[in-house]
Amino acid sequence: HPMRRILIVSVALLIPAAVSAQAPRVTVVNKSAAVFPVGGPIAISVEAAGLNTDDRDVGTYLRWFTLLGRAEIEALEASLAARPEARDAQRALARDITTRTHGASTAQQAEADAAAMFGDRDPADPAQLERLYGSVDSFEFSDADVTAGAGAVSVSSGSYSSNSAARRAIDQGGLSINGQRIAAFDQPVPDLIGGRFLVIRTGKRTKRIGRLRN
Repeated sequence: HPMRRILIVSVALLIPAAVSAQAPRVTVVNKSAAVFPVGGPIAISVEAAGLNTDDRDVGTYLRWFTLLGRAEIEALEASLAARPEARDAQRALARDITTRTHGASTAQQAEADAAAMFGDRDPADPAQLERLYGSVDSFEFSDADVTAGAGAVSVSSGSYSSNSAARRAIDQGGLSINGQRIAAFDQPVPDLIGGRFLVIRTGKRTKRIGRLRN
């Protein structure tokens, strides 16, 4: 129903400010909201919001925002209690809302894109990076930036505010480019993905996508 679809989209976008029923506090669900610029695609934003739902709230949101049955929700809660790192309940929440607001194929793509951006592995498919570029935290770089080395390109990308900040992060093992850990500031930049993309990871899960400037 059109009105139901509008309601679902509205709820999904309001999830980051949803108030938990368990306690008088505001739960920020989309912890990675900063990577989505205004006007970015709703589907992956909704997917990310669902995946980042607090463990304490996901059962409530499954009951409020999905059409899943009681038995299925209780099974997901049991899975969450036994294996919280698997995030099965969060994935079910994200999948249900995204499917009903955007369709099954879009939901499947959004799930893969969200996993690429927020999972342990960095995206390495040029087609996926082309799709994600501009929809998540992105930057452009030049051939000269690449020649300058890994540390320098991490600074020019905006990932670090200064060379000294980049050096400290590298010394602590906090910088990876295209899935490769950077061990020295002047280390060569890894081969570009598809001849034009860089994926810079700072810390455990913060990722930025760079594209070679034409």
